[in-house]
Amino acid sequence: MRNIMGSGRRVVGVLSAFAVLVAAATAYGLINPNFTPLHLVEQSKLIMLLKFEKGQTGKITATIDKTLKGKTDEKTIVLDLTTTALKDHAKWLEQMISSPESKEPVHFFVGSFAEEGGEEMEAEGDEAEGQAFLHIGTKWFSFGKGDKNVWEFQEMDEKMLSCWHSSADMLLRCTQYVISDPDDAYIPVATEADWGDNYKAGTVKGRISSLQAVDLKGDGNKHLFVASDGGDALYVFDAKGKKFADVTSAAKLASKSVVAAWSDFNGDGLLDLLSWDGKALSKNLQGKDGTFKAVKVDIGDALKAGCVAMSVVDADKKGIPAVVASTTGVPVLLLPSEGDGMTARPLAAAAADKKLGKAGTCLVADFDGDLKPDVIQPFENGGLLFKGKGPADFEAPKATPVCLGPGYNESCIGDYDMNGALDILCATEQRPLLWHNWGNMKFTETFGYTGEPSYIAKPGGNGCATADINNDGRQDFAILYADRPVQIFFSRGFRSYGHSHSLDINDNDFLPEAADGHQAGCVADLTNDGAQDLAFAVKNGNIWVFLRDAEEALALSVALPISGVNAGPVTVTGWKEKRCLGAWNVVAGTQDGFFGVIDPGPVTIKWQLPGGKAQKKEIVIEEKPVRFVIK
Repeated sequence: MRNIMGSGRRVVGVLSAFAVLVAAATAYGLINPNFTPLHLVEQSKLIMLLKFEKGQTGKITATIDKTLKGKTDEKTIVLDLTTTALKDHAKWLEQMISSPESKEPVHFFVGSFAEEGGEEMEAEGDEAEGQAFLHIGTKWFSFGKGDKNVWEFQEMDEKMLSCWHSSADMLLRCTQYVISDPDDAYIPVATEADWGDNYKAGTVKGRISSLQAVDLKGDGNKHLFVASDGGDALYVFDAKGKKFADVTSAAKLASKSVVAAWSDFNGDGLLDLLSWDGKALSKNLQGKDGTFKAVKVDIGDALKAGCVAMSVVDADKKGIPAVVASTTGVPVLLLPSEGDGMTARPLAAAAADKKLGKAGTCLVADFDGDLKPDVIQPFENGGLLFKGKGPADFEAPKATPVCLGPGYNESCIGDYDMNGALDILCATEQRPLLWHNWGNMKFTETFGYTGEPSYIAKPGGNGCATADINNDGRQDFAILYADRPVQIFFSRGFRSYGHSHSLDINDNDFLPEAADGHQAGCVADLTNDGAQDLAFAVKNGNIWVFLRDAEEALALSVALPISGVNAGPVTVTGWKEKRCLGAWNVVAGTQDGFFGVIDPGPVTIKWQLPGGKAQKKEIVIEEKPVRFVIK
């Protein structure tokens, strides 16, 4: 079995619905490296899924719906809740059994359990069935063996949250994964990654609205772009000089961006900048010599309500994209027209209901898997979904539950449960939100089921990014804050996360000037070494880049060509043997799919361009990172 031991400074955290009922209860959620789902499944003689009838109390009969591991001749088991002195605990379980949470997979693990390195519990025959753990909703309950098929209730076991803290459906997928691959299944307990060097790239004046990694030459070597109303900036890593060089002047980039988007806006195969300076729109077109020339774009008063973000979407115009412009009102679609011009039209015929509150940034991706990018516009109290029906063409908006709450916010897209459907993560002034995509445009807010982030992440979020920060093929995420340093959370798989202590700027006192928070940031491979780096702007305008220690980093990056027939977004999903590595929202020149791997070997990627056939390719990663461009 793979080594599952890990290290990391432990931090006390409390998150327990039961703490409201029992104030003295101690909550456990921090990851226990000595007892993970690997231990739980391996030490279980029997793993069952149970079903309950409503209204039962005292001695509760459960039907064995399915057996995941082991065999039993029993059709039912009895949970005797009268055997414990902890009557409040028993009452809580009775309430959960009668709640909708009992309709989710309810696990019952039977065996003899011990932490790795702890006292061995040697038992044979029926004695090996001496202990059981029930998981319902997100809670754990422990039982001891009684007579025949009776199990005697002990307590609500919050220590088991340190084994696994997520929802029941994710535990089922995790359990099935471990059972299917008992020798090589891997459930991380720590990030197992560190920062190497860090650099102050420069200082940018004005209000900084975004940082982006842009592939100016289409060769995979990224520039760091900083959008600011005081003057934009471009940096590139100089490997020889061991620094980030400011190439803004050399590139003749003179834009001042309140909002910015990058793509090939004139069809010449070079990456260009579309910039909104708060009053006017301009295309900053890149020439063959790598310098930029600004061209004003007249769209009338289409953005009179202001513009807060711009997202590229393919328009089926030989790779020249359209742009979805998020405003404080109705989103605006900017379409390519003759020459370097653009025409504008609103995505909706009327303004949104005022009850929705303040509008947030539009998110553009294929959320329902029909190969047509959709637009979701979240508001304070709800959201609007513009389902794609063709290139840069959308249906009238329909309601979606995706919302933000009050205050400032920023959102990003990822596949946090690794099922191939794109989810939405929101960093907001009130608290983080994670909108899980069930398919068919159905979303549920699930941040409370993410493990350590559910109680370690803070309010005041003003930025977020999806990443694979430790190259293990699981999508991690970073949350930036307006008033404190960035936090990074590593994925254990199946929407369960841990706090990355080794990469934490605050815990390790890496950069005191980050203590007051950030203006903006991003995560991307800025040195082309196969490891993703962290870049952010602090309050005083300093731009800092923390490079991942990339020794032996292996990854497959997947890009759309700048000069291709589709500018994106396109969903690309990766597989390592039977394990899904999740889906990435890929956009030409700015957003790659990034599939990290721990061990060399083949990775299979799958994608399909609109109007094309489903594609699949196996790519072998051996001694160095590999970049693949979809042709």
